[in-house]
Order: sequence, then C-alpha cells, then structure tokens
Amino acid sequence: MFDRMKFRNKIILCLCIAMCVVFGVYSFQLSGEARDMSVAQAKAQAKLVGGKYGNEVKLEIEEALNVSQTLIEVIRSMRTNPETMDRDVIDTMMKESIRNGESFYGIQAVFEPNGLDGRDAEHAGKREWWGADGRYGPYFWKANGTFKAEDLTQHSPETNRSWYMEPRDKRSIVLTEPYFAPVAKKYMATICVPLFEAGKFLGIVGVDFTLSSFDEMIQRIKPMGTGRAAIMSTSGYLVAHPNPDLVGKNITEAFSPEDRNKVSNAVKNGEFLQFTAVSPLDGKENMYVFEPITITGTDSPWSILVIIPTETILKDANEFLNFSLIFSVIAILLISLVIFGIVTYLTKPFALLIKATQDVSAGDYNALPEDDRFSSEFLTLHLAMKDMVLKLVQNMRMADDKTQEAETKSREAEVALGQAEEARAQAEVAKREGMLQAASQLEGIVMQISSASDELAAQVDEASRGADVQRERTTEAATAMEQMNVTVLEVAQNAGRAAESADEARVNAESGGEIVEGVVKSIQRVNEEARRLESGLGDLGVQAEGIGNIMSVISDIADQTNLLALNAAIEAARAGEAGRGFAVVADEVRKLAEKTMQATSEVERAVSAIQQGTRENIVGMQGAVKTVGSSTELAEQAGEALGAIVRIVEDTSDQVRTIATAAEEQSAASEQISQNTEEVNRIAGETAESMSQSALAMTELARLSGELSQVIEGLKRV
Repeated sequence: MFDRMKFRNKIILCLCIAMCVVFGVYSFQLSGEARDMSVAQAKAQAKLVGGKYGNEVKLEIEEALNVSQTLIEVIRSMRTNPETMDRDVIDTMMKESIRNGESFYGIQAVFEPNGLDGRDAEHAGKREWWGADGRYGPYFWKANGTFKAEDLTQHSPETNRSWYMEPRDKRSIVLTEPYFAPVAKKYMATICVPLFEAGKFLGIVGVDFTLSSFDEMIQRIKPMGTGRAAIMSTSGYLVAHPNPDLVGKNITEAFSPEDRNKVSNAVKNGEFLQFTAVSPLDGKENMYVFEPITITGTDSPWSILVIIPTETILKDANEFLNFSLIFSVIAILLISLVIFGIVTYLTKPFALLIKATQDVSAGDYNALPEDDRFSSEFLTLHLAMKDMVLKLVQNMRMADDKTQEAETKSREAEVALGQAEEARAQAEVAKREGMLQAASQLEGIVMQISSASDELAAQVDEASRGADVQRERTTEAATAMEQMNVTVLEVAQNAGRAAESADEARVNAESGGEIVEGVVKSIQRVNEEARRLESGLGDLGVQAEGIGNIMSVISDIADQTNLLALNAAIEAARAGEAGRGFAVVADEVRKLAEKTMQATSEVERAVSAIQQGTRENIVGMQGAVKTVGSSTELAEQAGEALGAIVRIVEDTSDQVRTIATAAEEQSAASEQISQNTEEVNRIAGETAESMSQSALAMTELARLSGELSQVIEGLKRV
C-alpha cells in the first residue's frame, strides 16, 4: 500500500509519523519525570508531617516519663537519707505531679513488701490506699477537680498486672499497649519506671495518660488535602485514627499478607517504611509512610502512619500528561497542514515533469515546459531531460541513416558473393594439383623432424631431472639459512632489549639513590619533629591531669547542690500550698544540678580518655623516635647498596651492547646469504619449469608430426 502512494503523500505520512513519535515520547518522558517528582514530593511531605507530629507525640509521652523518673529519683534520695523519708510527702508529690497535665489521668507507685522504707508494719491501716498490711501501693487519679485514691496492692500486681511485672522482668522502662479504661471511658496508656538498688527490684512508679489529645491531632492532619494519618503502638495496635471505630485494632490487619510482615517488623523495630498498596477499606491505591517515634529510655517505639492517595499524588502529573497530549495533537495537526502546503508547493514541478515525460513517450518531443517554471534542483533535472530528449531525437535520425546505408551495403554484398563463388571453383582445381606436389616434399621433411624431436626429447628429460635435483638441494639450503637467520635476528633483538633494560635499570638505580638520600633527610627531620612532639605530649598530660582535678571539684559541688535541692523540695512539700512555688524552683535547681552532674561525668570520661590517650601517645612517640633512628641507618645503607648496583648495571649495559652489535652484524650477513640462496633456488625452479615445458613441446611436436604424416597420406589419396 505504501509503495503505491504518491511521493507527496509518502513525505507527509513519514513526517507525521515522526512528529507523533517525537511528541509522544517527549510527552510521556515529561509525564514520567513529573510523576517521579510528585511521588518524591509526597514522600518528603509525608516524612515531614510524620516527623513533626511524631515529635509532638514523643514530647507528650516523655512528659509522663519525666514525672515518673523524677519521683523515682526523689524516692531513691529519700532511701539514701532515711530521715527525709515521708510517705505523705510522696503522696503529695504524686498528686502535684499530674495536677496540671491535661493528658495525665492517674499515677501509681507500687513497691514490694517493705520495698519503700522497710516500715510497712508501722504504717498498716494508717491510709486506706497504703494497704491493710502497710505495703506502699497507692493509685491517685483525677475526678471532677479532686483526686481519688485506691490501694493497688490488693490486686496482687506482682502476678497479674503487666504494668508491674514487665518493668520488673525486663529491668527497664516500659510503655504499655493502649487499653480502654471503663471507668474513664477512654483509651489510655501507661509508662512505668522501675527502681532497682544493688540489683534488687524495689518497685515502680507509673503515669496513666489518655490518648484523646492524639485523636484531636490526627483529625487535623490532612497531608496534600486528602491524606490522613494514624498512630500505633509497638505491637501495631492503633492509638489514634480518623475513624474512632478502628482504635484498638491492629494496623497489620488492614494490609495484604505479603505486606503484613514488613509492616509488623518496621513498627516493632522502629524503622522507617514507605510503600504503595491498595487499601482493603476503599479499594484505592495509597502511599503508606511509617515514621518511627522513639521514646527515650524505652525499647517500645511507637509509629505514626501517613497515608496519601496515589490519585492525589499523581493528580498534577496526570493533568500535565493530558495537557501535553492535547497540545501535541493540536501541534501535530497544525504542523501537518503546514507540511501539506509546503510539500504540495515543492512537488508541483514533479507533476509538470511527469506530464512532460508522458507526452514525450507518446511522441510529442516538444512537450517540455519552459525553463522559467523551474528552479534549483528541478531546473537541473528539467535541463537534463531536455538534453536527453534532444539526444534521443538525434539518435533516432542517425538510426534511420544507418538503416538506409545498411540496405545499400547488403545489395553490394550479394554481387560480391557471386564473384566469390566463381573464384572458389577455380581455386579448388588449383589446390588439388598443388597438394599432390606439396605432399611429396612434406613427407621427407616430416621424417627428419620426427627423428630430431625424439633425440631432443631424451636430452630435455635428462636435463629436467637434473634441474629437479638442483632445486630440491637449494630449497633445503634456503630453509636452513632462513631458520638460522631467524635465530640470529632473535638473538640480536633480545640483546638490544637487554641493553635497553640495563640502561633503564641504571637510570632507576640512580633515581633510587637520589630518593633514598631524600628519604634519609626527611627521616632526620621527622626524628626532630617527633622529639618536639614527645615534649609537647608530656606538657599536655600535665594539663589534662589539672583538668581532671578541676572536674572533681565541680562534681562535688553538683552533688551538694542536688542534695540541697532535694531537701528543699521535701520541705516545700511539707509546707503544702505555701511552699508550692518554692517546690517548683527547687525542682528546677535539682534538674540543673542533675544536668551538671551528667555533663561533669561526661567531661570526666572525656578527660580520662584524653589522659589515657596522652600517656599512650607518649609511649608510642618514644617508640617512634627509636624507629625513626633505625630507619635513618637503614636508609643510609640502602643508598650505599644502590650506588653499588648502579656501577654493576653500567658494566652489564656495556657488555650487552657489545653482544647486540655482534648479533646484528651476524644477522645482516645471514640475511644476505639467505637472499642469494633464494635467488639460486628461484633460477633452478625456472630452469626445471622450462625443461618441463620443453618436454611437453617435444611431445606435442611428435604428435603433430604423426598427424602431418596422416595428412600427407590423405593428400596423396586425393
């Protein structure tokens, strides 16, 4: 079909196809890049949203953790100073710690029998929340602006309460899974801090906090306008979700079996995870981004999940693709119209030439258009066609002339043919008479030729055998000379390479000597610098010891400040409402003292490491000084050895050059002999070939003599 199309239509079709391919590839390439950019942007935004709100969740949980840790430290200090131990003060501090926390619901401090102060029997029955046997285990929770209390020891928490058993068994801080509290009618979680002394478990302090604030937070999160988010615990249970009915359910149930394991592992291990999957809830494809929430001091990370529909992510990219396709179609149509007009204009001279060619083929040799209707290559083609038609007309006229001339020559040939027949008859008679006379003369000549050819054939055969033997001997000699020439040439080449290698070895040895001399000087300078560095490290060790003494004084001051702040907090608690403000100040002072102690400990460790490293560096530098001295001596010895090598290499180089020169001269001589032998061999071969051809000629001459004898016999019979 394409072959039968007009030339103009072929051009237009090819250009249109090329434009469609170019615009299509370009549009889909841009669309692919736009899709990749949209996905990357959505991933970055999801990660940003997860990090921002995950940090808010982390701060709220760690606020409860700080309350528990502060009470643990207060109780630890009271146990260190038994005269300050007061259960009422601890009760007051527990209630005050959660009073202003909006998400704090309750607080508990449960200890082993006699684990708090060793005086359970003295406090038996004094408070209803201390237990009948005096074991300390109160739980305080908020209720209508006041606090209610309960004794938790009555529930045997050491055997059936996970918030007590897990910190005891794991010996670490524990953040529980979310649970629904029927009394509060809310979902809550508990963070518990254990107290150990000398490896012995004494009890826990924990804070219950509600998850309502997380629900409000999740409702506000709308990434890219249509996205949503959720918070889950380390086991995958939903803590907060836009759909309240899903809170408390495991997030892994919402994914296919192939995605379930990777989601579970990422949430459990606190790892970042991003993938795309179809939601079983609405059947739409979404991007899922899991951002871990690491709680300080715990091995129970939570995660925040950001969900963005793929349709939303790719909305701009798809719109861009549609726009690109529409634009491409319009552009192709417009360009096609322009191409149609241009091609039609450009191919118009073709139509004129085609019509003129058809008219010429019909016999109208004046049908070609005028020259002014063509330009550029079409003008050249038109002129060529005019020349072709002109020459065609001339050739046709010449053919007519040749036809007439051929008819004249044909008539003349018929007359000559008659005359030739008469001459042939006369020649037949003369030939018959002359042939008999010639046959007699030829018979004698043939007998002489036959005898001479037999004798000459025998001599040629003998010469041919001699030439073959000579050619074989010269061939063997040429082969031997060629092998010897190759061997001599190889010796010469190897000797030349050996001479070059010897020269190179001499140059390298001289360079090595100079390098070794430089190395000796550099090692001497290194030796001097090492001695100065050894002296400086000694001074640094003395200064590091001084820093250690100063840090010891700072650590003692921080210990005293912490103890004073603790005593102030206890006194403020005893003062009740009047001492609340002072208690806050004392707590801040205590925190600053703790930070100072931590910083002092870190600095002490750093200073100790510096001191230890300085001492090790001094020892290592002393060894380095000795090693540098030894290296100097070895380098000097290496320089002397390289000097001796240079002298030996120079002698070797001279000897190798002498060998190379002799081998080259021998190679030239053997090459000349080889060429002469080849020339002799060539001449012998030509001689043998000539003898063979002569033998063949003698054989042919004998055969012709025999045939000539037969011809003579035939002539005699004529």
